[in-house]
Amino acid sequence: MTGLNGKVAIVTGGSAGIGRDIALDLALQGATIFIADISDAAPVVAEIEALGGKASAHRVDLGNEAD
Repeated sequence: MTGLNGKVAIVTGGSAGIGRDIALDLALQGATIFIADISDAAPVVAEIEALGGKASAHRVDLGNEAD
């Protein structure tokens, strides 16, 4: 893990599909991942942590201005 050490990446829609893949790739490059998704992203956080990375998941509806 190098390149993005000390950086934080905010990944929207990171619980599945392309967003998940992006979150995992950024984590492998050393970034700390902040996943913002309307769905549960805890499984992706667990995957990242299993790889030795740092991540957190936050349920956010980006279509809702209050969120």
